[in-house]
Amino acid sequence: MESNQFLSSIIPHRLRGNAILYASTQIYIRCESYKNELPATLLIRGEIVMEGGVYSLLNPLVEAGLVNLRCLVEFLGVKRNSQNNTLADRKGRLDDVVIESFKYKDIPLSKVTPNGLCSVLDGHSPLIVNNAICHTLEMADKAIAHVTKVHNVTSTDLTQVAIASKCVETAVMTFLYDAMGLERPNIGVVAIAESAS
Repeated sequence: MESNQFLSSIIPHRLRGNAILYASTQIYIRCESYKNELPATLLIRGEIVMEGGVYSLLNPLVEAGLVNLRCLVEFLGVKRNSQNNTLADRKGRLDDVVIESFKYKDIPLSKVTPNGLCSVLDGHSPLIVNNAICHTLEMADKAIAHVTKVHNVTSTDLTQVAIASKCVETAVMTFLYDAMGLERPNIGVVAIAESAS
């Protein structure tokens, strides 16, 4: 395994997808107060390259973000137990690249425990974070990776998804980059925090 490529490219790519998930939740929350779906455009250097309803453009970003969040959670060492909707230690496959694949001073990094993951985000209790991550992973599993007939499973709580996304970013930065004494990567995605007018 070429760890430099994972640390400089692959993990930041996953973190970027996770950051886009967070930014998308903030846009959704801003737009929910309107009765009808707002029109939206995607601009590149000021040129319109795509038009549609705001939710039509955001949904693929959210769905891709959910998959990236799930990937990062499992990379860290945690998975959702679908039997009781709790967080549990993940068991990796032989070809998985996981946090234990990386070494600092020739010592492999430790797998993150569910409690460790849920305790890393300042300003939120571990219980709130645990519930947010379980909810978000359930969305990734049941609403994205599979088609389900259980409607309440597909009702996404954007506040919980935002908490889960921030927790996962903080955890990867803390347990991977900080643990290896490396500079944290610049993800390059920022949620614009102004209110919709």
